[in-house]
Amino acid sequence: MTAMVEAQPPGAAPPHPPHEERRLQAIMFTDMFGYSRMMGEDEARTIRLVEEHRQIVRGILPLHGGREHQTIGDAFVVLFDSALNAVSCAVAIQKRLRERNAALPEGEQIWIRIGIHLDDIVLRDGHIYGDGVNLAARVEPLAEKGGICVTEPVLRHVEGKVAFGFVSLGEQALKNIARPPALYAVHVEGAPRPKPTAKAKPARTPLIAAAVVVVVIVAGAVALRLNRPLAVSEDPVAAAKLAEGLRRQVDMDIVGMNEALLAAIARDDGLAAAHLRLAAWAFDETPLPAREHFVAANRHRDRLDAHDRALLEALSAYVGTNVDVDALVERTRAGLERFGSPEHRFWAARALALAGRHADAVAVAEAGDVAGFLPLAWVAGESSLQQPGRDAAGVAHLKRCAEQGPSSTRCLLALGFLQLRTGRCDEMERTARAWAARAPADGNADDLLAWSLAARGEAVPSVVEALKRSQQKRPEALRPVSVAMDKTRLASWLGAFDEAEQSAREWLAELGTHPDVAMQVTPNSYIVAILLEQGRLAEADQAATAFLGRAPAFDQDAFGEDWTMLFENVRAVAGAIAANDLEARRVAWLQAQRRRRPDPHLLVQHWRDAWGEWARTPTQAVPARAAWDRLVAEGLTVPPPAVLQPGLALAIGQMHLHTGDAKAALPLLEHAATSCAGLLEPLRMTRAWLALGQARAALGDVAGARAAFQTVLSRWGDAGRSVTADAARAGLAALPP
Repeated sequence: MTAMVEAQPPGAAPPHPPHEERRLQAIMFTDMFGYSRMMGEDEARTIRLVEEHRQIVRGILPLHGGREHQTIGDAFVVLFDSALNAVSCAVAIQKRLRERNAALPEGEQIWIRIGIHLDDIVLRDGHIYGDGVNLAARVEPLAEKGGICVTEPVLRHVEGKVAFGFVSLGEQALKNIARPPALYAVHVEGAPRPKPTAKAKPARTPLIAAAVVVVVIVAGAVALRLNRPLAVSEDPVAAAKLAEGLRRQVDMDIVGMNEALLAAIARDDGLAAAHLRLAAWAFDETPLPAREHFVAANRHRDRLDAHDRALLEALSAYVGTNVDVDALVERTRAGLERFGSPEHRFWAARALALAGRHADAVAVAEAGDVAGFLPLAWVAGESSLQQPGRDAAGVAHLKRCAEQGPSSTRCLLALGFLQLRTGRCDEMERTARAWAARAPADGNADDLLAWSLAARGEAVPSVVEALKRSQQKRPEALRPVSVAMDKTRLASWLGAFDEAEQSAREWLAELGTHPDVAMQVTPNSYIVAILLEQGRLAEADQAATAFLGRAPAFDQDAFGEDWTMLFENVRAVAGAIAANDLEARRVAWLQAQRRRRPDPHLLVQHWRDAWGEWARTPTQAVPARAAWDRLVAEGLTVPPPAVLQPGLALAIGQMHLHTGDAKAALPLLEHAATSCAGLLEPLRMTRAWLALGQARAALGDVAGARAAFQTVLSRWGDAGRSVTADAARAGLAALPP
């Protein structure tokens, strides 16, 4: 690799003093493996591959806060403010290149090596200086083909915070580096395990035997609470972290559990018991990394005891290749019957909840020790809230969980979303503040607080302050996306649609070529919704068509979600798809969803996505009603309004309203409009107030209708072009004096 750190140029002093600052930076050096040989074999092909390699790397750097300092030929020098961001970026680059290479012959493959060091550097007039820069440059050639090599300062900053392990390469003598540094190779799931360097001096001294005694004592205490023995690692620190993670699971401290288990596998990547829990608990939020952990747990299944092997087998229906809820219910029940442990009981109850069988889930959970194993209290609470008349029981379970588990923020989250859904915005604010006090670094608590403040009509600066606190707690690489998302929601809520559209496009730009289709859908859906709200139908059609063209290139959603009908409906509203053609596409789409995810409780959500969301006028409501009646005849059941999510309540309510049943629509629309979800779903929830006004007017409630229409105009009355605000004005004008 060509050296890329420029020396101070000789000659006369510059006419102005140089700008100089010293800062702690993670320095990443990369170069292409075999570059010189490739140039000798085929120069034109190599130049083409170098350019493709640059595009790939440059597409990933901004997602992790990387700043390209210099590029020469096949090599990059990149600076990061965080070692964690640097390592995460390096892993993402190598994963992307491995995926690319898998389908190509050897001559077309691109392999790079990456070295990372953390140190103080001097930045002077665009150049970087310091021993740390030289050390980073020396580390990179020691990485394997397609590998990543880091120094011990990097390891210290990221250990326990990442889902991959490290292999010690010992202390390595490097040219012009006085003290041999301890080096580590990053071991990423899906890549060959790096090989320790022969003759390397061990980088760490063995832990004293007393540490093993402590691990045994801690593990034994956890084992008593789990009613089962624990498999431990030969590494006492890894074993201690596993025991800590399992203890935190007992206390429903899932954030702490994840941190401890990640620290365990950073020391012992073959610790399958840790991988298994990381996979199971993360799947509903981050399915792709969760499946990587599940693959690792399977690969090292010989290190699982019988209890955990049964759990692994059961959860393969959940975290495995395809989600099969019926198989999950059957396998978790078998595990519970065989072992009777609190953990198997929890997953049996959780499986029933995922299948929509909430009464059965509560029965299974409450048959166990809900006070001694708090995940049982959590699942009993959440499932109770999904049943009519069970709110009090659900709240009691969740409060028990929150009180007995000082760090059980997931129970507070469940309480907060109950309060959001049911319009208890004052209680929601108190829950958010309690959450923030327990977990000051958790930005989700500040989001919940911002939503509650907005719903309560607090001044906009107070809402913005809470959102800014949340943004500052996000990982640096994700912060620009978080900022753009919050700006889009806030501007939409206030009716500043031009600003909202601009922020949504900034959000999309921040994502760049991020491969996750679920992340790409949301800003695109905001863009088309804002264009429709402003009556800019041709532009909405263009935006929807453009996304449908790009969507196949993204990674498909791990849960099997398919958002194409959202954009097909936008095109239909814009007049680009005829009604008959749209209906045929809806039916075909629904059939595909039912094959992919046959869970009965998902059927009402599929109806909403294909029909109900778009039943905004009498004409649009007719096919929605016809589809609804067909599905009800096939066994579709719908919970009462109080347990529905606000967006789903709006879809069903507006369908009833626009097909002439305002009486059936009213409780659904009141539930949606008076929820605390205004800032979370600003476009839907403002439309809910319009539909509520129309329902009240149809039932002769003039005062109630006027209040609902005025709520719409208080938000969007000055928005300029607004379909919803125009309809609210028309509704007001039609009311009797």
